Amino acid sequence: MPAQPKEGSDTRVLNRSLLAVSILVVLIAMLAPPTAADTTYTVSTNPFIASHQLGILDLHDNYELVAANGDQVAYSMSIITGCARLYFYKGHNIDPETDLAYAAYSQTSCVMSYQNTFPVPASEGTEFSIVIINPNLQDVQYTLTVTVTPAPPGLPTWIIGAVIGIILIIVIIVVVVVLMVRRKKPAPAPPTAPPPYPGQQPAYPGAPPPPMYPQQPPQQPPQAPPPYGP
Repeated sequence: MPAQPKEGSDTRVLNRSLLAVSILVVLIAMLAPPTAADTTYTVSTNPFIASHQLGILDLHDNYELVAANGDQVAYSMSIITGCARLYFYKGHNIDPETDLAYAAYSQTSCVMSYQNTFPVPASEGTEFSIVIINPNLQDVQYTLTVTVTPAPPGLPTWIIGAVIGIILIIVIIVVVVVLMVRRKKPAPAPPTAPPPYPGQQPAYPGAPPPPMYPQQPPQQPPQAPPPYGP
């Protein structure tokens, strides 16, 4: 009669197999290359202050914010350990490998601090992103501060229209007054001729004749007395 396998020996074999499989899974996980990742944060307060660590294997930290036309977006980065790069982008869901950042509002060098202010133009929309990249072979501890200053309120449309209307009315009144003054201005008097000499005709028709002065008879020169003697 054949011998029957013992139940205890089968259990030990099963446990050893499970242990071997577990060890193999752990070794595979340890030897597999780590995967890089990026983290996205939302700038939800004003001002916004955040401190994070950007590890060696982290792709980048992405901060998404919203700002309206005319707003001033002031941002500053300070590094506690190491250095980092900061880029300012238009839009959300940024991929630094393909998207283009604002060159004038980004820092492409690895620095320990950086600050700038972005004035939001009307043609760029309202969604923007700040991306921090760690190019070092060590972890980076940083603090990011973002402050959005709203644009000053503009004048209501009806006030602007009223001011323009008043200016037009004033200009029309000034033009009308100038034209009326020019029309009422008397014609210049004719030039006055010098007084004529006695006996001379007037210089222009209608002028009064010159006064007549009495003429004196011609005087004879005194004659010498006749000589005395024979």
